[in-house]
Amino acid sequence: MKLTRADQRSLAELLSKGGESVRVIKRARVLQMLGEGRGAAEIADAVDVAENTVRNVKERYEAGGLERALRDASRPGAEPVTPFRVGVAGAG
Repeated sequence: MKLTRADQRSLAELLSKGGESVRVIKRARVLQMLGEGRGAAEIADAVDVAENTVRNVKERYEAGGLERALRDASRPGAEPVTPFRVGVAGAG
């Protein structure tokens, strides 16, 4: 799989900088290795993911680019619940 030069630089920076979730780091490493021409089985063993994960990351990259491959889309659902706090200023 061919990665753009910009994506190669972005991946190298992301992997050297850190500060991302393990999921994002593993996906970045998968993409980097795909760009090097390695196979799904080899990548899966090296990154400690399933071969299906390697194929999914590749498909997401090809369909939507780097950000789509690295990060999950937001999902619909209930709004986060803010717990009620007793003794809040102005209450009573």
